[in-house]
Amino acid sequence: MHSSDLVQNVFDCHGTMLPWLPRNVDDEHRGIYQSYFERPLPQMELKTLHNVLVSSTGIIYKRFQPLLESHPFYFQPDHDEMKNVTALYADHRLRRWARDFLLYKLERVNNEVYWCTDTYSIGFYHWLVEALPRIYLASLLQEKPHIYLPGCLQPLSFVHESLNFFPDVRFDMMKPASRSKFKKMRWVSQMGSGYQFNPPLMKALRDHLIQQAGIKRNPKKRTRLFISRKKAPKRKIINEDEVESALKPLGFQTVYFEDYSLLEQMKLCANAELFVGIHGAGLSNMLFLPPDAKVLEIQKLNDWASCFFRLAHSLDLDYYYTYCPHFPPEEVSELKADLVVDVDQLLTVISSMTEKLSTD
Repeated sequence: MHSSDLVQNVFDCHGTMLPWLPRNVDDEHRGIYQSYFERPLPQMELKTLHNVLVSSTGIIYKRFQPLLESHPFYFQPDHDEMKNVTALYADHRLRRWARDFLLYKLERVNNEVYWCTDTYSIGFYHWLVEALPRIYLASLLQEKPHIYLPGCLQPLSFVHESLNFFPDVRFDMMKPASRSKFKKMRWVSQMGSGYQFNPPLMKALRDHLIQQAGIKRNPKKRTRLFISRKKAPKRKIINEDEVESALKPLGFQTVYFEDYSLLEQMKLCANAELFVGIHGAGLSNMLFLPPDAKVLEIQKLNDWASCFFRLAHSLDLDYYYTYCPHFPPEEVSELKADLVVDVDQLLTVISSMTEKLSTD
C-alpha cells in the first residue's frame, strides 16, 4: 500500500467499530467485551503548537499551564486518571513550576519538530504500542521528519533499540533534567481514548517493524510461548510451576522477556502460533506475532475489556481469555493482584485454540 493511501486509511478510521469478541466468550462475559465497541474511535489529530515549553518528563506547557496534549487521555479528559493528574499538579504546583521553569537548563529549538509521546510513554507497553505507532505515522506524513523525545526515555534500552527501525527519521532526545522551548511543534495525537487502537496503523506498524528488523517468518517452524512474570515484583501466577508443567508437554517454551533485547523478543514472537501469558507488558509483544497467531490472556475478572483484547482486535489476532481468583482477595487493582490458575480450565481453553489451528 502506498504511504499516502495508508495515511488516508488511518485518518478515515474512526467512529463506531464493528463488534469483535473473544473466540471463547460466554454469555456471562459477553457484555464486558461488547461494551468496548459502544465507545466510538476518535479520529487521530495532527496539531501545530507554537512556542511551547516541554520538560524532560514530557509535559508540554503553554503560558506556564500544562497542556492536555501531554497526557495519554487527551481524547477522554473526564477519565479518572486525568482527575488524578490534575490533583497531582495542584499538590506539587510550586515545586514542579520551580523545577520545569527555573532549575532545568533551557534549550531553544527553532526548526519544526514532531512530538509523538505522552507522560505514559516511559513504560514498555506504552512505548511499544502507543508511542511507536505515532512515530511511524509521523514518518509517513513527512519525508525524514525531525522527532524530539523527552529526556526521561534516555535510560531505556528498548527505546533506543526501537529507534533503529526508523532509519529515515531524525531523532533528538532531550537531556534528563532539562527543558526545551519549541518554536513550532507538530503534535501527533494518540490513537484513541482509554487504550483504543487504530487498526490500519497497528497492522502497518507490525509489517514495518518486522521488515526493518530483517526477520523472515517461517510457517514450517511454528512455536508456542508461555510468557512468565516469575521475575516480576508483582502480578504473578502463584502456581506457575504447575502451569509450566502442564504446558510443557504441549510444546510451550517458557519465556522471560526481560532477559532479551527487543530484537530478540521480536524474533521469539515472529513464528509463534500460540501466545499465552498473564496480564502484563510482555503481552505487548503480540505486535510481532504472525497474523494467524492466537493469544490467551490470563487475568483477574474485571468489568471492562482488557487493553490486550483491544490490541489483539486491532491486529486481527484471535483472542482468548481465562479469569482466575486473585490474591489478596481484597486487592481491586489488576495491576497488583497475584493469580491462581485453574489448570484444567486453562488446558480446556488451549485445547480449543489448538482445534482452531487445525481448521484455519
